[in-house]
Amino acid sequence: MRKTSITPSRFRGGFSISEVIVSMALIIMLSVAGFAACYIGLSMQQSADRSVEIWSISDAISDAFGLALDDSGGVSDDESKKADFVLAFNKRIAFAVDCWAPDVKSFTGSYALDGGEWTVDVVTEGKTDYVAVPDGNGGFVTEERIVASSGLSLTYSGVHNGSASFIFVYRYFTPDIEVRTTVNVRTGNYYLDVEGYSSGKKQATYTLREVYS
Repeated sequence: MRKTSITPSRFRGGFSISEVIVSMALIIMLSVAGFAACYIGLSMQQSADRSVEIWSISDAISDAFGLALDDSGGVSDDESKKADFVLAFNKRIAFAVDCWAPDVKSFTGSYALDGGEWTVDVVTEGKTDYVAVPDGNGGFVTEERIVASSGLSLTYSGVHNGSASFIFVYRYFTPDIEVRTTVNVRTGNYYLDVEGYSSGKKQATYTLREVYS
């Protein structure tokens, strides 16, 4: 009787079904791990890029504040000099963030400093979106409107402590970052506060506070 030996497939140069399945599973696991590593790396790079952009803009705003002080003759207790400083800073900050300056009409009319709160918006980029607006009958209707995606807004919070303190808040925003600048022009001291945020984050990436007297 002739003896017949059966050689396992792995010794014949082939692969069993179980080996193929295991190999495919390993390939998928490695691919997923590689994709996850690339995604994490890309997210970290984007976060770093946004932080650098925020720091750069904040530094430019700080320089704009100092230049506006030079333009207006420095810190002053005189109300007209305070207004001159803010007007100068209004132009300087717009240049710093590469945007048009909010038109405050030299603080006349509805933009006067002796009244209540007002806001000026400058839109540099917008997108079409659907928003709910009041219909006049207690309900809402949906309308297609252009919603700002990038721009610069200025809000004056009204009179504080008589005429001793004027507070202005600038908000520069893009789809990726937001930089909020608060200027408090007080008698004896001018304050600058800057906070930078990455899009969707509540924790400031960068903060800056300067006091001039």
